[in-house]
Amino acid sequence: MSRLLTDLLKLNYVNKAVATNRSNRYHILIFIFLVSVYTFPLYALTEAPQAAPEWELDYWINSEPLKLSALRGKVILVRWWTAPDCPYCSISAAALNQWHSQYSEQGLVVIGIYHHKKSSPLNIADVGKYTKLFKFEFPVAIDLRWRTLRHWLPAGSKSWTSASFIIGKYGKIHHIHSGGAYTAGDDDYKQMDAVIQTLLQKPYPTPADT
Repeated sequence: MSRLLTDLLKLNYVNKAVATNRSNRYHILIFIFLVSVYTFPLYALTEAPQAAPEWELDYWINSEPLKLSALRGKVILVRWWTAPDCPYCSISAAALNQWHSQYSEQGLVVIGIYHHKKSSPLNIADVGKYTKLFKFEFPVAIDLRWRTLRHWLPAGSKSWTSASFIIGKYGKIHHIHSGGAYTAGDDDYKQMDAVIQTLLQKPYPTPADT
């Protein structure tokens, strides 16, 4: 009887151990999934560059109104931003200023597009104030009612609106950073900087176009 009881206890222990291991494996898989989701870089390289749609922007600051189609031959970095409640935007401001300072004479045009997210009505003067606060010297415009942002945001990234797009000399999108912050030296910054340099070095027009 005692032998049978011992065997039953051992069997029960084994079953519990197996169940525990299965549970542990389940939790480990969940953990790995969550880590992959929350640490996956918030950028995407477009495998087949698509033409960027023309933007609909108003109330230009630091520039006369610009048309995307009129900037052919330039490399364009477009960043949607808002203030004062977007820490990602304020953190990324220095990187935008750095790219503008470093590459504007080589043909880079940085465009800051303000999109209003507060419940209070839009105040145009506030956009000018935050433009000065972030030390933006490049062109800034306002995307009223997010008309352009809704067309440009990549599928699946609707929860992020502080997106950045790098457009080549022929008006095609070569790189998308779909939201969040980047600062000089981090992986996202390095990736974007490399794309900018590569596109700036490409000839325009190409020999085939002349």
